[in-house]
Amino acid sequence: MSYTVDQIVHKIDKPFLYVDYNELIEEDIIMLSKTDIKNDYFGAPVSLYEGLEVVGFQKDEDIDGRRDDIIVEGVCIQNKTGYFSHVKWMLKINDKGIRYISDFLENEC
Repeated sequence: MSYTVDQIVHKIDKPFLYVDYNELIEEDIIMLSKTDIKNDYFGAPVSLYEGLEVVGFQKDEDIDGRRDDIIVEGVCIQNKTGYFSHVKWMLKINDKGIRYISDFLENEC
C-alpha cells in the first residue's frame, strides 16, 4: 500500500509546502524558502510570515520501495541562524517531529 500526501492534505487545515529533508539544519529547523511566497501542494501561492502554521512534505519510499511520504508540522520563522543567507524562511518543526504518512494515519486518523 502507498501512503501519499494526497491521503491527508484535506485532513489538516494548513498549507502543505514542499521541503527538502536534506536541508535540515538542526533537529527541529529545516530550510523553507528564499522568498516571501511559496507555492503549496496544489500550486497556489502562499504568503509566508512569522508564525504561519504549515505542513512540510516530501515524497519518500519505505525499504520495500512503496511510497510513504514524509511530513512535518511547524511554524514559519525568519532565518536568523547567521547561516544560509540566501534562505529567508525556515520551518520550525513542532514536537511531533518528522513523521511518515503511514504513522500519521495510524496515530491520528
